[in-house]
Amino acid sequence: MSRGSRIVSLSLAPGLRRLCSAPQPQWPVRAMAVRGFAHSSAAAAAATKKAEPPVVNSLLPRSVPVKQVNSLDKPFNDRKRFLFQMYEHQLQSPVYLIYQNHNLTVGEVKQIRQQLKEKCHPLAQVGIVRSSLMKAVLRGTEFENLNPLFTGPVAIVYVDYQRLQDPYADLVHSEIPEVQPVELLKSMVETTARQSKLLLLGGKLDQQLLNPQLVSHISQLPPLASLHAQLVAGVFGPIQAVHQTIKQIPQSLVFTLDQHRKNLTPKDDEASE
Repeated sequence: MSRGSRIVSLSLAPGLRRLCSAPQPQWPVRAMAVRGFAHSSAAAAAATKKAEPPVVNSLLPRSVPVKQVNSLDKPFNDRKRFLFQMYEHQLQSPVYLIYQNHNLTVGEVKQIRQQLKEKCHPLAQVGIVRSSLMKAVLRGTEFENLNPLFTGPVAIVYVDYQRLQDPYADLVHSEIPEVQPVELLKSMVETTARQSKLLLLGGKLDQQLLNPQLVSHISQLPPLASLHAQLVAGVFGPIQAVHQTIKQIPQSLVFTLDQHRKNLTPKDDEASE
Protein backbone atom coordinates (compact mmCIF):
# COMPACT_ATOMS: atom_id res chain seq x y z
CA MET A 1 0.00 0.00 0.00
CA SER A 2 1.37 3.43 -0.90
CA ARG A 3 1.76 6.24 1.54
CA GLY A 4 -1.07 8.28 -0.01
CA SER A 5 -3.60 5.51 0.31
CA ARG A 6 -2.64 4.97 3.97
CA ILE A 7 -3.24 8.67 4.67
CA VAL A 8 -6.73 8.54 3.05
CA SER A 9 -7.74 5.42 4.96
CA LEU A 10 -6.57 6.90 8.25
CA SER A 11 -8.53 10.08 7.58
CA LEU A 12 -11.74 8.11 6.86
CA ALA A 13 -11.42 5.78 9.81
CA PRO A 14 -12.99 8.12 12.44
CA GLY A 15 -16.03 8.75 10.22
CA LEU A 16 -16.58 5.06 9.62
CA ARG A 17 -16.33 4.36 13.32
CA ARG A 18 -18.93 7.04 14.11
CA LEU A 19 -21.29 5.66 11.40
CA CYS A 20 -21.01 2.13 12.70
CA SER A 21 -21.47 3.17 16.32
CA ALA A 22 -24.59 5.26 15.56
CA PRO A 23 -27.92 3.57 16.56
CA GLN A 24 -29.63 1.91 13.59
CA PRO A 25 -33.35 2.68 12.98
CA GLN A 26 -35.76 -0.12 13.84
CA TRP A 27 -38.10 -0.64 10.88
CA PRO A 28 -41.62 -1.96 11.64
CA VAL A 29 -41.01 -5.23 9.91
CA ARG A 30 -43.78 -7.09 11.70
CA ALA A 31 -46.38 -4.39 11.06
CA MET A 32 -45.50 -4.26 7.41
CA ALA A 33 -45.71 -8.02 7.19
CA VAL A 34 -49.15 -8.09 8.82
CA ARG A 35 -50.35 -5.24 6.66
CA GLY A 36 -49.04 -6.96 3.55
CA PHE A 37 -50.65 -10.26 4.55
CA ALA A 38 -53.99 -8.55 5.13
CA HIS A 39 -53.78 -6.86 1.75
CA SER A 40 -52.91 -10.11 0.00
CA SER A 41 -55.74 -11.93 1.81
CA ALA A 42 -58.27 -9.31 0.75
CA ALA A 43 -57.04 -9.47 -2.82
CA ALA A 44 -57.26 -13.25 -2.81
CA ALA A 45 -60.79 -13.14 -1.38
CA ALA A 46 -61.84 -10.61 -4.00
CA ALA A 47 -60.32 -12.72 -6.74
CA THR A 48 -62.07 -15.82 -5.40
CA LYS A 49 -65.39 -14.00 -5.20
CA LYS A 50 -64.97 -12.70 -8.71
CA ALA A 51 -64.09 -16.14 -10.01
CA GLU A 52 -67.25 -17.79 -8.61
CA PRO A 53 -69.23 -19.22 -11.55
CA PRO A 54 -72.75 -17.89 -12.09
CA VAL A 55 -75.53 -20.23 -11.07
CA VAL A 56 -77.65 -21.84 -13.78
CA ASN A 57 -81.24 -21.37 -12.62
CA SER A 58 -84.06 -23.63 -13.77
CA LEU A 59 -87.49 -22.46 -14.90
CA LEU A 60 -89.01 -25.96 -14.86
CA PRO A 61 -89.77 -28.20 -11.86
CA ARG A 62 -87.06 -30.83 -11.55
CA SER A 63 -86.46 -33.97 -9.56
CA VAL A 64 -82.68 -33.46 -9.75
CA PRO A 65 -80.71 -30.21 -9.47
CA VAL A 66 -79.24 -28.56 -12.53
CA LYS A 67 -75.56 -29.26 -13.10
CA GLN A 68 -73.40 -26.19 -12.60
CA VAL A 69 -70.15 -27.53 -14.06
CA ASN A 70 -69.21 -29.71 -17.01
CA SER A 71 -67.38 -33.04 -17.02
CA LEU A 72 -64.06 -31.21 -16.58
CA ASP A 73 -65.36 -29.53 -13.41
CA LYS A 74 -65.44 -26.15 -15.15
CA PRO A 75 -68.42 -23.77 -15.12
CA PHE A 76 -70.51 -23.48 -18.25
CA ASN A 77 -69.84 -20.47 -20.43
CA ASP A 78 -72.31 -17.65 -21.00
CA ARG A 79 -73.57 -19.03 -24.30
CA LYS A 80 -74.51 -22.41 -22.85
CA ARG A 81 -76.29 -20.79 -19.91
CA PHE A 82 -78.23 -18.58 -22.33
CA LEU A 83 -79.20 -21.54 -24.54
CA PHE A 84 -80.20 -23.56 -21.47
CA GLN A 85 -82.72 -20.95 -20.36
CA MET A 86 -83.94 -20.34 -23.91
CA TYR A 87 -84.64 -24.06 -24.39
CA GLU A 88 -86.57 -24.09 -21.12
CA HIS A 89 -88.74 -21.20 -22.34
CA GLN A 90 -89.39 -23.07 -25.57
CA LEU A 91 -90.49 -26.18 -23.66
CA GLN A 92 -93.23 -24.16 -21.97
CA SER A 93 -94.99 -23.70 -25.31
CA PRO A 94 -98.49 -25.27 -25.35
CA VAL A 95 -97.59 -26.98 -28.64
CA TYR A 96 -94.07 -28.32 -29.11
CA LEU A 97 -93.19 -30.47 -32.14
CA ILE A 98 -89.85 -32.20 -32.73
CA TYR A 99 -88.49 -32.92 -36.22
CA GLN A 100 -85.45 -34.61 -37.64
CA ASN A 101 -83.59 -31.93 -39.55
CA HIS A 102 -82.18 -33.05 -42.89
CA ASN A 103 -79.85 -30.13 -43.64
CA LEU A 104 -82.28 -27.22 -43.70
CA THR A 105 -80.69 -24.12 -45.13
CA VAL A 106 -80.99 -20.68 -43.56
CA GLY A 107 -83.31 -19.59 -46.34
CA GLU A 108 -85.58 -22.59 -45.82
CA VAL A 109 -85.75 -21.94 -42.08
CA LYS A 110 -86.77 -18.33 -42.73
CA GLN A 111 -89.41 -19.48 -45.21
CA ILE A 112 -90.90 -21.99 -42.75
CA ARG A 113 -90.91 -19.37 -40.00
CA GLN A 114 -92.77 -16.94 -42.23
CA GLN A 115 -95.35 -19.58 -43.18
CA LEU A 116 -95.90 -20.50 -39.53
CA LYS A 117 -96.50 -16.87 -38.62
CA GLU A 118 -98.98 -16.39 -41.45
CA LYS A 119 -100.93 -19.65 -41.23
CA CYS A 120 -100.60 -20.75 -37.61
CA HIS A 121 -99.91 -17.97 -35.11
CA PRO A 122 -98.03 -14.64 -35.08
CA LEU A 123 -95.68 -16.00 -32.38
CA ALA A 124 -95.08 -19.41 -34.00
CA GLN A 125 -91.40 -20.20 -34.45
CA VAL A 126 -89.06 -22.83 -35.87
CA GLY A 127 -85.57 -23.33 -34.47
CA ILE A 128 -82.54 -25.60 -34.59
CA VAL A 129 -81.46 -26.97 -31.20
CA ARG A 130 -78.32 -28.62 -29.89
CA SER A 131 -79.31 -32.16 -28.96
CA SER A 132 -76.70 -32.64 -26.23
CA LEU A 133 -77.71 -29.45 -24.44
CA MET A 134 -81.40 -30.23 -24.90
CA LYS A 135 -80.92 -33.54 -23.12
CA ALA A 136 -79.45 -31.64 -20.18
CA VAL A 137 -82.51 -29.36 -20.18
CA LEU A 138 -84.89 -32.35 -20.15
CA ARG A 139 -83.05 -34.18 -17.36
CA GLY A 140 -85.23 -34.48 -14.26
CA THR A 141 -88.30 -32.77 -15.77
CA GLU A 142 -91.72 -34.17 -16.61
CA PHE A 143 -90.71 -34.15 -20.28
CA GLU A 144 -87.64 -36.36 -19.80
CA ASN A 145 -89.20 -39.10 -21.95
CA LEU A 146 -88.61 -36.85 -24.97
CA ASN A 147 -84.89 -37.34 -24.45
CA PRO A 148 -84.41 -40.14 -27.05
CA LEU A 149 -85.86 -37.91 -29.78
CA PHE A 150 -82.97 -35.47 -29.51
CA THR A 151 -80.33 -37.34 -31.46
CA GLY A 152 -78.44 -35.74 -34.29
CA PRO A 153 -79.66 -32.55 -36.01
CA VAL A 154 -83.08 -31.64 -34.62
CA ALA A 155 -85.50 -28.82 -35.39
CA ILE A 156 -88.45 -27.75 -33.24
CA VAL A 157 -91.68 -25.91 -33.97
CA TYR A 158 -93.27 -24.05 -31.07
CA VAL A 159 -94.93 -20.85 -29.90
CA ASP A 160 -92.76 -18.18 -28.31
CA TYR A 161 -94.12 -18.70 -24.79
CA GLN A 162 -91.97 -15.97 -23.26
CA ARG A 163 -93.47 -13.29 -25.50
CA LEU A 164 -96.90 -14.89 -25.25
CA GLN A 165 -96.88 -14.36 -21.47
CA ASP A 166 -95.34 -10.88 -21.68
CA PRO A 167 -97.86 -8.32 -20.33
CA TYR A 168 -96.36 -5.70 -22.67
CA ALA A 169 -96.53 -7.88 -25.77
CA ASP A 170 -99.69 -6.09 -26.90
CA LEU A 171 -97.56 -2.98 -27.38
CA VAL A 172 -95.66 -4.87 -30.08
CA HIS A 173 -98.44 -7.09 -31.42
CA SER A 174 -101.73 -5.22 -31.25
CA GLU A 175 -103.76 -8.35 -31.95
CA ILE A 176 -102.41 -11.64 -30.61
CA PRO A 177 -105.01 -14.39 -31.04
CA GLU A 178 -105.67 -16.78 -28.22
CA VAL A 179 -103.85 -20.08 -28.54
CA GLN A 180 -106.10 -23.06 -29.27
CA PRO A 181 -103.63 -25.94 -28.76
CA VAL A 182 -105.41 -28.56 -30.88
CA GLU A 183 -106.11 -26.21 -33.78
CA LEU A 184 -102.58 -24.83 -33.55
CA LEU A 185 -101.09 -28.33 -33.67
CA LYS A 186 -103.17 -29.19 -36.74
CA SER A 187 -102.09 -26.06 -38.59
CA MET A 188 -98.43 -26.58 -37.65
CA VAL A 189 -98.45 -30.17 -38.88
CA GLU A 190 -100.15 -29.12 -42.10
CA THR A 191 -97.65 -26.31 -42.70
CA THR A 192 -94.51 -28.35 -42.01
CA ALA A 193 -95.77 -31.39 -43.96
CA ARG A 194 -94.87 -29.58 -47.18
CA GLN A 195 -91.19 -29.48 -46.22
CA SER A 196 -89.48 -32.73 -47.24
CA LYS A 197 -86.42 -32.04 -45.08
CA LEU A 198 -88.42 -32.27 -41.85
CA LEU A 199 -89.41 -35.66 -40.42
CA LEU A 200 -91.84 -35.60 -37.50
CA LEU A 201 -90.52 -37.46 -34.43
CA GLY A 202 -93.05 -36.48 -31.76
CA GLY A 203 -93.76 -33.63 -29.39
CA LYS A 204 -96.10 -32.50 -26.67
CA LEU A 205 -99.52 -30.90 -26.36
CA ASP A 206 -99.68 -28.94 -23.11
CA GLN A 207 -98.39 -31.54 -20.62
CA GLN A 208 -99.21 -34.60 -22.75
CA LEU A 209 -96.34 -36.26 -24.62
CA LEU A 210 -97.10 -37.35 -28.17
CA ASN A 211 -95.61 -39.84 -30.59
CA PRO A 212 -95.99 -39.42 -34.38
CA GLN A 213 -99.13 -41.59 -34.44
CA LEU A 214 -100.89 -39.47 -31.83
CA VAL A 215 -99.85 -36.28 -33.59
CA SER A 216 -101.26 -37.62 -36.86
CA HIS A 217 -104.49 -38.70 -35.15
CA ILE A 218 -105.01 -35.31 -33.51
CA SER A 219 -104.25 -33.47 -36.74
CA GLN A 220 -107.03 -35.43 -38.49
CA LEU A 221 -109.71 -34.54 -35.96
CA PRO A 222 -112.63 -32.47 -37.30
CA PRO A 223 -112.82 -28.77 -36.43
CA LEU A 224 -113.81 -27.75 -32.94
CA ALA A 225 -117.18 -26.37 -34.08
CA SER A 226 -118.02 -29.68 -35.73
CA LEU A 227 -117.08 -31.56 -32.56
CA HIS A 228 -119.34 -29.27 -30.54
CA ALA A 229 -122.22 -29.94 -32.94
CA GLN A 230 -121.67 -33.70 -32.69
CA LEU A 231 -121.54 -33.47 -28.91
CA VAL A 232 -124.79 -31.51 -28.76
CA ALA A 233 -126.47 -33.97 -31.11
CA GLY A 234 -125.22 -36.91 -29.06
CA VAL A 235 -126.49 -35.41 -25.81
CA PHE A 236 -129.83 -33.99 -26.92
CA GLY A 237 -130.71 -36.66 -29.51
CA PRO A 238 -131.78 -39.33 -26.97
CA ILE A 239 -133.54 -36.71 -24.86
CA GLN A 240 -135.61 -35.59 -27.83
CA ALA A 241 -136.44 -39.21 -28.68
CA VAL A 242 -137.66 -39.85 -25.14
CA HIS A 243 -139.67 -36.63 -25.26
CA GLN A 244 -141.34 -37.66 -28.51
CA THR A 245 -142.14 -41.10 -27.08
CA ILE A 246 -143.67 -39.64 -23.94
CA LYS A 247 -145.61 -37.14 -26.02
CA GLN A 248 -147.04 -39.90 -28.25
CA ILE A 249 -148.34 -41.99 -25.34
CA PRO A 250 -151.26 -39.66 -24.41
CA GLN A 251 -152.11 -39.17 -28.07
CA SER A 252 -152.25 -42.93 -28.60
CA LEU A 253 -154.35 -43.35 -25.47
CA VAL A 254 -156.83 -40.69 -26.58
CA PHE A 255 -157.08 -42.24 -30.04
CA THR A 256 -157.65 -45.72 -28.58
CA LEU A 257 -160.37 -44.50 -26.21
CA ASP A 258 -162.06 -42.59 -28.99
CA GLN A 259 -162.12 -45.68 -31.19
CA HIS A 260 -163.50 -47.71 -28.31
CA ARG A 261 -166.25 -45.14 -27.78
CA LYS A 262 -167.19 -45.26 -31.44
CA ASN A 263 -167.32 -49.03 -31.34
CA LEU A 264 -169.64 -49.00 -28.34
CA THR A 265 -172.02 -46.33 -29.61
CA PRO A 266 -173.89 -48.44 -32.28
CA LYS A 267 -174.46 -51.27 -29.84
CA ASP A 268 -176.04 -48.91 -27.36
CA ASP A 269 -178.39 -47.58 -30.09
CA GLU A 270 -179.51 -51.09 -31.11
CA ALA A 271 -180.20 -52.02 -27.52
CA SER A 272 -182.40 -48.96 -27.05
CA GLU A 273 -184.53 -49.86 -30.11
